[in-house]
Order: sequence, then C-alpha cells, then structure tokens
Amino acid sequence: RWGRIDFLKDTDIDFFIRFESLQQGFDEVCARIGIPHEALPLRNQSKHRHYSAYYDSKTKDMVYKKLKNEIEYFGYEFETET
Repeated sequence: RWGRIDFLKDTDIDFFIRFESLQQGFDEVCARIGIPHEALPLRNQSKHRHYSAYYDSKTKDMVYKKLKNEIEYFGYEFETET
C-alpha cells in the first residue's frame, strides 16, 4: 500500500495523525508510548471561512490532479461549506 505515495517510500511510519483530529491522534500516540495524555493547547487560531469557500471547480481539479494519491490514500473528499 505504501508504494502509492512517493513520500512514504522506504519509511517505517506505522501511524498517521490527521490534523482535523489532532487531539485524538495525540492521545493515541501517548497511549502507544506509555506517557500521560495532555490536552494540546490552542494557539494562533484565526477566523476564516470554510476551506471549500476558497475553491472553485477549476482549483479543486488542480488540487486533485496534483495530490490524487494522497487524497485517495487518506480518504479525503472536498467538503461543502455548512
């Protein structure tokens, strides 16, 4: 499965943390290595629109073509603003 993404070749990565579930991923890492869980601090928060508001069909297509392997491997989809 690793061969689908060039930047993962020849690595020993066995776990990924998704930014959108950073605390949950961090807690899992803490559990795996046997250290206490801590709440991650929130820093440098900014107010902005949902990311999908910055893309039109052309830019979505450009991103998909460039990052197709990563998007498919990690199961990402373009969401719509809610």
